[in-house]
Amino acid sequence: MPIEQSFVEVAEGLVPLLREHAVEADRTGDLPDVVADAIRARGLTNLEVPASDGGRGADIATAFEVHRTLAHGCSSTAWVTMILSGSGLLASALPGEARREVWGSEPDAAVASSLPQCGTAGNVEGGITVTGRWTPVSGVRHARWLVLAARRDGTAPVLAVLPIKEGTVERTWDTIGLRATRSDTVVLHDVFVPASRVLPITALETGSPGGRPFLPAAHVVLSAPLLGMAEAALEHTTTWLAQRQPPAESVRTLARAAGAVESAGVLLRALAGELDRAPGPDAAARARVRLLVARAAAELREAVSLSLAVFGSQGPVRQNPVERIRRDFETAFTHILLSMDKALDEYGPLLLPARDSSGTS
Repeated sequence: MPIEQSFVEVAEGLVPLLREHAVEADRTGDLPDVVADAIRARGLTNLEVPASDGGRGADIATAFEVHRTLAHGCSSTAWVTMILSGSGLLASALPGEARREVWGSEPDAAVASSLPQCGTAGNVEGGITVTGRWTPVSGVRHARWLVLAARRDGTAPVLAVLPIKEGTVERTWDTIGLRATRSDTVVLHDVFVPASRVLPITALETGSPGGRPFLPAAHVVLSAPLLGMAEAALEHTTTWLAQRQPPAESVRTLARAAGAVESAGVLLRALAGELDRAPGPDAAARARVRLLVARAAAELREAVSLSLAVFGSQGPVRQNPVERIRRDFETAFTHILLSMDKALDEYGPLLLPARDSSGTS
């Protein structure tokens, strides 16, 4: 499926604005209103929401390129846009009536999410009641709706979709990187969610009514800002080094960083294309995607580290944009979907031959 270039061009047009305000965003821990308004007005926070619900209906490869591009201007903006866009895709798995609740009167309403089962859901007539604390919830300041995972009495966990105004947002996000994502804490106390806005936890694998998978797509699209961060770090480093007479070792380090970025980019784009062509991968294919994304993320992490190393003693200073990118990348790298250990634990057993009840192959 071809990439929708118009969306990428919109993202490219925003990069100067994002770059202009990136230092302010990092300093204040908030996206400036001018930035938040710009991404919302251009439909990027609902990029993956189906067009039938008022979104842009972008495929995985297009969403990947948009979020990668935004990271050239501001890591936090790219991360928030990616989270809101993907959360909207997940919410689109709701039945038609519930989707109209979310987007019917406000087509650009953004959705945030938190998928660890940090709360409990009690069964009541007509739906469930949800209680708990979910943290971190990236982009919650810019969302109107939430998708939250919760354990349910005696049955499988569920995903509850509810207006953000029905909970409380506590400002708890105070990190060294991705500071402006405002990944704060959502608190709910016995909030009623009607059955029409309750999804089975299996919606993470089955995806939207159009058959688009959420989890495999989330793994790949989550890596898009990482690729953009590494590319931006490489760009800043190359510009800085070109103004000097660098020693050969610095040039070699720059080349190693460039090679790592190129390698990871080729792999991640290939995975995005695969998922667009075959939107319903089986368990083995999903585990493979997770492993390859984790490998690419580790490679990009090394690329950012190499880029910063080129600066020598001028690297770890606050005015150096590559140092800010490094902090952003390290914070993003803690995301559970990028965990190499989790990826190995999921993929490794699938490599072994199946055993029958007697323990033989």
